[in-house]
Amino acid sequence: MKKLLIIGAGEYGRLIKDLALESGYDDADFLDDNSQLAIGKIADYKKFIGEYDEFIVAMGNPQVRKKCVEMIAADFKLATIIHPRAYVSGDASIGAGSIVEPGCVVYRACTIGQSCLINAGAVLNHDSTVGDFCQIGCNAVVTARAVVAAGTKVEHGSVVHSAI
Repeated sequence: MKKLLIIGAGEYGRLIKDLALESGYDDADFLDDNSQLAIGKIADYKKFIGEYDEFIVAMGNPQVRKKCVEMIAADFKLATIIHPRAYVSGDASIGAGSIVEPGCVVYRACTIGQSCLINAGAVLNHDSTVGDFCQIGCNAVVTARAVVAAGTKVEHGSVVHSAI
């Protein structure tokens, strides 16, 4: 049985749980400091070592996401979730902790960094690069050879033509 520990039980965390269950995980639970859906607080993550196969951080703020990854990654394997209804080229590179939602297109020679959120319908054209801890909004387009700097949020429906 493949179990996922999700850091963050907010709206995005609950969405990630659905995506994880649709992507082959058998079970998923939350750690969150402010949610009754959670099985514990984030700082208590060590109590769950051995109970879960992997973890993922489901928080939009890139600094908070990075802090959680750095805190927990020494003790848990960082999951990468690629929804079965996303297209990802065989020679694209997707970093640990990243999430590629349904309807996304990740073309050849794309590089997605660590712990990125690629929201539904986003298109990353060939040879584009998305830095660590980025978020590419729903239906956003990163054009061929464009570079998105680490920690950047590309808004829903935006088009990135060059480095940002």
